[in-house]
Amino acid sequence: KDTSDLEKQCKTVYTHRCLLYRFSPKVGDTPATWIVRGKGDVKIVQDIASQKVNLLMHMEKTLRTCLNAIVLPSTELTANSGSDRSWLFNTIDYADFDEPGVAKQGIFLVKFKTKEIADNFKEKLDKYKVCNAEGADAVSVVEEEEGTEGSKSEEPTKKEDDKKSTDKEESTKDTKDDKPAAVTATNDKPTTE
Repeated sequence: KDTSDLEKQCKTVYTHRCLLYRFSPKVGDTPATWIVRGKGDVKIVQDIASQKVNLLMHMEKTLRTCLNAIVLPSTELTANSGSDRSWLFNTIDYADFDEPGVAKQGIFLVKFKTKEIADNFKEKLDKYKVCNAEGADAVSVVEEEEGTEGSKSEEPTKKEDDKKSTDKEESTKDTKDDKPAAVTATNDKPTTE
């Protein structure tokens, strides 16, 4: 489906710019490594009809989908030992570049500009992941906690847009490269070494 069609079926409950990595395990002579999946806005979106919550991300310039994952109630964000502004998580992704639409288990890392933004992402994801477990009851609880703002998507104001474009310029100048720490996957839960 077209990206715009999918966006119309969902309401955005959180969005912010980040860098997404995917962990590639050792295969043959190729060592295990982190691969940059894309830079763009990661979104927590909620399907209007089913109330299910997904993580969705498109690359900035090409708009190619680089993350499309159902947020499972068991999804845990784990702090990355190399940075306080990034989170590791294990999920099933439907946006594999080689086989789009095919479910593939993977370990991902989202890296944000600041610790505050990263903490806000974790807070929102933890709040909305219960919607996929408990259905309508959880949805009403989440909306009650947020008041009337819970039913609206977080649309940035003009002032926030100007700040966001400034942040983009600054983040491209960021010379400090704090790649994710090495990860070992055991029992579907990532651990840092």
